[in-house]
Amino acid sequence: MEQLLIQRLPKYLHRSRFVSLERGDLLHSDASQLTCSFGILDTEQRRQKMLFSLPSGVVMPVMLITPVDSVLAKSLGAAKYVELQALLRQQKYSGVIEQGRHYSPLVQQALQQPKNGLNSVSFVQNNPVDLLLGKRVDFLLDYPNRVRFMQTSAHHPDAQLAYYALTDEQPYLTTHVGCSKHPLAPKLMLAINQQLKQLWQQPAYQKHILSWHDPATQQQLQHYIEQLKLSILATEI
Repeated sequence: MEQLLIQRLPKYLHRSRFVSLERGDLLHSDASQLTCSFGILDTEQRRQKMLFSLPSGVVMPVMLITPVDSVLAKSLGAAKYVELQALLRQQKYSGVIEQGRHYSPLVQQALQQPKNGLNSVSFVQNNPVDLLLGKRVDFLLDYPNRVRFMQTSAHHPDAQLAYYALTDEQPYLTTHVGCSKHPLAPKLMLAINQQLKQLWQQPAYQKHILSWHDPATQQQLQHYIEQLKLSILATEI
């Protein structure tokens, strides 16, 4: 998806870099350099140092994941939703979340809760699915599509995991292009938005958005994509 956008911006010289989340935040804070990231959340904290585009994609929100045979899964029974704040207040279970990543307000609020039992670790150095299956933590908080991808490189890729939606969380999240507040950023963002409006009308672009997800989730997201596309096309830029 990023490459499809880059191809539509031939007037700009693009240099791609793979950096850690923490390094990315530092680069975006430097207004002397024009640095952009594709497919990130638009948060209040980031808006203080970045400009954001129209939505560039759609993802399902963070879920709580635990092995199907775990003590936590047995206590939840047939429930499909988990009230995160209530679970953390029990102080019975330990969880893991990715260090340095930005999350929705619901999850950010949980992170600020004292004695929440959540451990922030680098997912580059530690595969969180291995921590989960090795019973070093009781649950994982992350995006379901990312967890399914990380499980493919885990020690037990075929292990069964249970996924629980978070009560009061948004049904989907939009991702964006975010750029540092360089003097040229507003002009670039205008060009990015113009091209995103064109890309959203292409079935191939929507297919790439859905390709990250399992069939059941794809069906859900397709509905949200249609709604979002109409909103994007109606936006004046």
